[in-house]
Amino acid sequence: MCTLTEICGKHHLAFEDNIMQPLFGYPKDYIETYGDALEIVQKFEIITPEQYQLIKESVRGRIPDDVYKRIQGAKPKEVFKIVNEYLDSEKPGQTIQSLTLKDAQIFRQFMNREAEFKTLCLALDVIGFHPEKKNKAITNIDTDASHIFYAAHCDYLVSDDGKMRAKAEASTVGTGQRLT
Repeated sequence: MCTLTEICGKHHLAFEDNIMQPLFGYPKDYIETYGDALEIVQKFEIITPEQYQLIKESVRGRIPDDVYKRIQGAKPKEVFKIVNEYLDSEKPGQTIQSLTLKDAQIFRQFMNREAEFKTLCLALDVIGFHPEKKNKAITNIDTDASHIFYAAHCDYLVSDDGKMRAKAEASTVGTGQRLT
């Protein structure tokens, strides 16, 4: 908390009403106010890690070996190009962005840019780009995606998590967000 306060001071961001809002207050104050609610939300799992692993295995089974190897070995700035070329060869005009949002159109009024961004980050994990460990909970992936989303509105993302940094770089290419 001390490091975060030293870096941020009283400045932080909140994404509300589809707009990135600068807010003022120390991180400790924010956690004291919203910490319990955030912890409850973070512990809520829509599906179990085991169910998520089955989804990943199902998707993996549908991707040809040569394409899957290219995805796994891709540089962050290339992964969307590789996936979209493969999808387009299967069905012209199809992209990972269109797939992840296809069924969400019904709920479009409830989704915001952060939710769309998180969907793309989850898709990167599902297709095998720097995948998380088998037992990693979806809320952890969601938390990483939130960090990446907010960092795209800042000058820097500071993290020692190499997988998250690679997904951050790839996600900014796939969404047009900027990130240093």
